[in-house]
Amino acid sequence: MQQAAHDPVIQSAGAKSWQQTALDFKLIILERRDEFGHPDPDHAADMCFLIVYGCLARFLGFNSLDARAQGLPANWDELIDDLGLMMLGFLALDLKSATGAPGRKARPAGQISK
Repeated sequence: MQQAAHDPVIQSAGAKSWQQTALDFKLIILERRDEFGHPDPDHAADMCFLIVYGCLARFLGFNSLDARAQGLPANWDELIDDLGLMMLGFLALDLKSATGAPGRKARPAGQISK
């Protein structure tokens, strides 16, 4: 990632890899969109990818440092379990309706953001 800032070849390869990973993740999640309680399945899948990717990248990026000092779980299994549970809750429930939080309009079905 540090090299990508200075090397357009690495930046391009990294961007393509990230985009493909994001698409693969979202397509797998959206295979079960009919089971979602979230009112906007496409948005929910996008957010799950961003959160999971960010947490895993941060964990792996700080693996040589004291994880607890960085505010991270101390072990991989705990992180994976917690991320899975958070995704399940976000995807399965309409939390805005349940909590009375103001919502936003869902995107039309089948429209995946890039």
